[in-house]
Amino acid sequence: MKSLPYWRFCKKYPLDLRFIEMMPIGYGKEQNGISNDFLLEKLKKIYPGIIKDISTHGNGPAKYYKIPGFQGSVGFISPCMESFAPIVTVFD
Repeated sequence: MKSLPYWRFCKKYPLDLRFIEMMPIGYGKEQNGISNDFLLEKLKKIYPGIIKDISTHGNGPAKYYKIPGFQGSVGFISPCMESFAPIVTVFD
């Protein structure tokens, strides 16, 4: 997997690595990208001890995970966050 070297970078340095899933609109509709769920499942197979990281990482929408022995965290930004969906229905 091409993104694996980036995950290893988080082992050596205390940084947050975020993957952003392309929104399925406009240009993103025409692309066959990799979903965040797919990446997370691959990550769990490589690092089975991975856990959800509930510490604060700024104000962004990413959901973070911590890999045992790593200084940094891996975050995923999905095109439609679950917490955003109820807000949308209020304004409909």
